[in-house]
Amino acid sequence: ITINSGGILNFDTTARTLTVNESGGAALITVGAASGGSGELECRAPSAGVHTIKLNSTTADATVGIDVKSTGILDILGTSASDQDCIITNGGVTLDGTRDGYIYLEDGSLTTIKYAEISYMGAAVTNKNGITAYDVDGNISGEGIFIEGSSIHNNLLGVLLSYSQYNILSNNTIYSNGSQGVHIANSGASHNLISNNIIYSNTNNGIYMNGDAYNMVIGNIFSANGVGVYFYGSSPDNNYFYNNTFYNNTSYGIWISNVAHDNNVIKNNIFARSSLGGTGITDSGT
Repeated sequence: ITINSGGILNFDTTARTLTVNESGGAALITVGAASGGSGELECRAPSAGVHTIKLNSTTADATVGIDVKSTGILDILGTSASDQDCIITNGGVTLDGTRDGYIYLEDGSLTTIKYAEISYMGAAVTNKNGITAYDVDGNISGEGIFIEGSSIHNNLLGVLLSYSQYNILSNNTIYSNGSQGVHIANSGASHNLISNNIIYSNTNNGIYMNGDAYNMVIGNIFSANGVGVYFYGSSPDNNYFYNNTFYNNTSYGIWISNVAHDNNVIKNNIFARSSLGGTGITDSGT
């Protein structure tokens, strides 16, 4: 399915399921065009029931996905945080965690995911980890990512912001993902706001930060992750952590690792019952 040249694909008020089946080793919903042609994939809540997009791969690598290109718009809006009646999920034989679907947000795209459920997607394939944003940095009008009031769970990785700036993840529940709940990665991944989320039971880290600066992590709850927030790499500097709660994480609430990290501010947070952490913070860098 290709949506461009000003086209819009949307759902009516009756609950619908759009299933994208793998064919010849791949299948794709392409939103917008690399040449700049606009297009929009839109989901509004039905009058009853749920709308579902099933990305139906039959192989182990993420062969079926949604690719939002430059000037493409992904606009997913359910009724409320309690309803979450727009769903994007793996449409495989069973929802068994094979995690075959993916959402890839490219430079120049605009994404709103609000009151939705994103689940059972992702593989260890570049840009196909779950929800992956690459270079979505607000450099042009109408570019950015806003994810609010949604459940993001049982993916290989919840949300990856790579080289991406000025994006917002707020009031979500991010849990049971196979590696990280949120990964803020690579130089230039800065000025993102991660606020008021509940981030729990992610296998490795609630948030993994490497090579990024001036991000704000405010008012979140981190529980039962491997590590609540893990710093790694050469330059996670000038980040701000205010009013978060860390408890029952397997090792540490916050782990500052590897090499020098400068001017990060950790203020008014609560740490409790991390297995290895004592106060919940460890610094093995300088």
